[in-house]
Amino acid sequence: MAIKSLHLIFSIFIASTLILENVVASDVANVTRNAVDSIFKVMEIGVFYLITKLTSFILTLMRITYFVVGLIGVLLWGSGFSGYRGRNMIVSAIIMAVISEVAATILH
Repeated sequence: MAIKSLHLIFSIFIASTLILENVVASDVANVTRNAVDSIFKVMEIGVFYLITKLTSFILTLMRITYFVVGLIGVLLWGSGFSGYRGRNMIVSAIIMAVISEVAATILH
């Protein structure tokens, strides 16, 4: 069902392009090629936008994570409740911060 509707939409798109541009029969291939190129260009822009937004979201999530882990580590270490665990959490937060910031500079 979806393939038939997609085929119908594509056929209408091609037909409207041909009618609007007053194309003769010999130019049908060029118009079809241009239509397909424009469709793939729009898809490429959409995929690039999605990847950019996902990358920003993941980097923001990583920054929040290392900040929270570091803050909990400082609280545990500073209060004396669990100094060993707090110190390990601080070290882990520093490692996560270095990795995420290096990834941020590479990906942006």
